[in-house]
Amino acid sequence: MIRVLELLTTTALGGGPRQVYHLVRHLPADEFGVSVAGPGDRWLAEQLQPLRVEAVEVAVDTLRGFPLTLRRTLRLVRETRADVVHTHGKGAGLYGRLAAWLAGVPAVHTSHGIHYESYSGVGRRAYLALERRLSRITHTLINVSDSQEAEALALGVARRGRSSVVVNGIDVDELAARAPPARPRRWRAAGARALRCVARLGPG
Repeated sequence: MIRVLELLTTTALGGGPRQVYHLVRHLPADEFGVSVAGPGDRWLAEQLQPLRVEAVEVAVDTLRGFPLTLRRTLRLVRETRADVVHTHGKGAGLYGRLAAWLAGVPAVHTSHGIHYESYSGVGRRAYLALERRLSRITHTLINVSDSQEAEALALGVARRGRSSVVVNGIDVDELAARAPPARPRRWRAAGARALRCVARLGPG
């Protein structure tokens, strides 16, 4: 059995935690043993309870207390006897990949977007330098789109041959079960096309 530690920067309702939830519940239980760790928001922990997957609280969303947080993360990797550490988000990507490297196990990092536009010039250079260093100890960097992978490779935060694209999946059965009753369609001109977009908008 392959033991996987899923480490998240946030466990609040959102794209990354939902992706981890769907990933965990679809992994074959007879092939994978999964532990999930991240900050103490209750949303993800409640979703995982029916799956009998334990959610461990660990704060990896800040650089404060760096040595202590890294030590705690390393202890978590060892306590869960992880064969693979799968990280999500910047904080988890930092602590999880360093801890995996120290423990001698491979790290897979999912980048849910490369967001550094709001940083100062110094902050941008520091962030990119750190991500380039972390890429050297990352077995595989997972990008959620082709355009993100192209940007990651151009910036040097991903390495060719160690980068992959896995788009976020949608559970259509879950959506169908939650769908509200159909409403009468509004009149549209013949041949007209309608475009709908469902998304969360946030500052870059």
